[in-house]
Amino acid sequence: MSSASPRRPGRPIGGQLVIDRDHVLDAAERVIKRDGPGASLEAVAVEAGVTKPIVYDRVGGRAELADALAERLADRMIEATEDAIAGETLNQASLSRLVRANLLAVAEHRELFLYVTGGNTEQTAIGRL
Repeated sequence: MSSASPRRPGRPIGGQLVIDRDHVLDAAERVIKRDGPGASLEAVAVEAGVTKPIVYDRVGGRAELADALAERLADRMIEATEDAIAGETLNQASLSRLVRANLLAVAEHRELFLYVTGGNTEQTAIGRL
């Protein structure tokens, strides 16, 4: 009597992966938030429930992962900016709200910002200039 071997989550019958790029990027964000900007691709793979080669296949190496996460962060900053000045003429007050919205978006995603800029908790991109 043979018993079916258990499959890992995300593997349908036939063994084809259903892990997409966004799943890996979501896992990367969780790892970076938890572990900081020094998070490893191995930790991302573990969080995503895949092997490291799958991470490379879906997003590439650390530089490509940082680029993809930078795009996500930029989208969040743009959304925050648009929300802050929606329907307003640009003036001193709306410009102030725009800057504040951007800074709050960076603060909310601090570890992600440090990861994509190559900074760490002692060194930010501005500090390297």
